[in-house]
Amino acid sequence: MTLESFGKVILFGEHAAVYGRASLALGLPGMRLVSLATGSAETRVRVRPWNLDESTRSENAVGRSLQTLLARFPGKSGHFEAEVEAFIPPSAGLGSSAALSVLLARTLAKHANTILENETVRRLAHEMETVFHGTPSGLDDTVATYGGLCLFRRTGWTEFPGFAKDFKAVTDTCLRSDIPTPPLVIGNSLVPRSTKTLVAAVRKEVESHPERAEGRLDAVERCTFEGARALLRKDWNALGKQFDRNHAILREFGCSHPTLETMIDLARKAGAKGAKLTGAGGGGCVVALAPGREADVAESWSSGGFDVVFMANPDKG
Repeated sequence: MTLESFGKVILFGEHAAVYGRASLALGLPGMRLVSLATGSAETRVRVRPWNLDESTRSENAVGRSLQTLLARFPGKSGHFEAEVEAFIPPSAGLGSSAALSVLLARTLAKHANTILENETVRRLAHEMETVFHGTPSGLDDTVATYGGLCLFRRTGWTEFPGFAKDFKAVTDTCLRSDIPTPPLVIGNSLVPRSTKTLVAAVRKEVESHPERAEGRLDAVERCTFEGARALLRKDWNALGKQFDRNHAILREFGCSHPTLETMIDLARKAGAKGAKLTGAGGGGCVVALAPGREADVAESWSSGGFDVVFMANPDKG
């Protein structure tokens, strides 16, 4: 059995999720185990094409997360060396650390000849994510474990009225595993960004102008719910409009960047029905909805010097 995990693209709800609003994310091809060796003196992971080679002796977040995994794993485990292939770039807002955490938990279970339920894998990955991000929401490790379409709110499943018939509840989260990937294109601006800096900037706005900020956060959640409904019925026009609305609110919060605006403008000129930043903003990635025009959007970004990291062209039925 191939061991794998998922990356993620946030379709709606960046930053608003921190303040208890709903967010919607979609699993992407993330990582898979290439080889597993035993009998080593330390646990080591090598990730291609990230040029990452770290072990439990590494004095960084990867090393500390490996130590956390070994300490929390139930039962006898020992050490292993894993070679992993990644299908998403690191540090681009696509859930790379969560994908790595989930895959390492599954790899350790395989090494120890132990079967772990998905929820145990997610909990282990969440503890590893605290090493990377301090106080993760749980969205990334949930999508990294289960894949599919994830409607998420920190306060749980019971606060998603009207979606019970469309999603199933897993760990207080709404999941839908049978949704074909919509016609998305994801591009990397290659502009470095700091999630902590962007989160702090939004928090300053919330604290300085609470009434205005709360109104914006509520508007983002409306985008999330309307976007989820549009996606379920494959209404690309409606979904694209919600992309644009969500991005406009994030721009009001100061989360965009001139390069992201350039990418969004290029995507729209190439035929996208909507486009927005995904992740914290300030750099990182843009996601565009481009049914039938995926290749055109990808070409416009490539010609502009940006990296295309994902492109889907599903049945548009």
